[in-house]
Amino acid sequence: MLPANVFPGGLPRTPPQRYVYRFCFQQGSRVRVSLVGFITVTYILDGSFIHRDSIGVRQQYGNLKNSTALVENDHKHTQWLHTGKGILHDEMFDNTIVADDLWKPKRQELYQLWLNVPARQKWCPPESILLGSEDETPLVVDETSQTLVLAGRWKSYVSSAPTTDSCILHVEISPQGHWDFPNIPAEFETILIYVRRGVGLRCITDTAVTNVVDIPVHHVAYFDKKGDSILLQNTNDRDSVDFLLLAGSPINEPFYSSGSLVMNTPQEVNEAYMDYEHGLFGQAWDYRISDQEWENVVK
Repeated sequence: MLPANVFPGGLPRTPPQRYVYRFCFQQGSRVRVSLVGFITVTYILDGSFIHRDSIGVRQQYGNLKNSTALVENDHKHTQWLHTGKGILHDEMFDNTIVADDLWKPKRQELYQLWLNVPARQKWCPPESILLGSEDETPLVVDETSQTLVLAGRWKSYVSSAPTTDSCILHVEISPQGHWDFPNIPAEFETILIYVRRGVGLRCITDTAVTNVVDIPVHHVAYFDKKGDSILLQNTNDRDSVDFLLLAGSPINEPFYSSGSLVMNTPQEVNEAYMDYEHGLFGQAWDYRISDQEWENVVK
């Protein structure tokens, strides 16, 4: 079994300034950015996101039912955006979701992951797809755990996310429960988990259970590649623990990045900047305009 090395990370669940943000970021406030050469995976746990881009795609996704995808996996909760040779997009929180209490923060929580891609995929046309049904992101429930397969394969369950060299899992382990990841592909050289919620997660690193590593909440554990399986236990007898697992194969290529442009060399980044300056990412728009005005720009 794989041993774990633990490091602190993450932010407080509800920072004190959070309730102020709802008055500062009004409906229609967006950020428009240019992206090249990688994939963004945006997984909404609570709240909703609105996306518009330069290839004419508008998407709204997330959780509007007050239950995470670990409870109800029948809504589009994940966007897989392959930026390819260049795209402009803007994104915003859907602030039409109203909290019951004026001073209670609106629930908006998400993971956004940036995944590098091989050189051969950096010049592909951009594409954005939404995932969330049982066929696309299987939700596996057993006696002591729930596992949402966001990307890749876990046991016999496979996500429809367009990747073969990575795995993304959202896992919840019940009190005194356990969870395992058997037969980890040998090519997965990077394996880590981030503990989102709960106290009591423990990694068991040998079958005799004589060597264990405790993983606190808001910490990241990196697993040494000295085995082919992971066994985790929730030692808490009252509360569940919740974590995100990321695993993948190395690309083994040089890379160079500048802001949201991720290429293999400085020359390619400069070329991408020139493409942007010449309008090859699409027609830019003012992020404050309405959907109808945006459609008139990008059509």
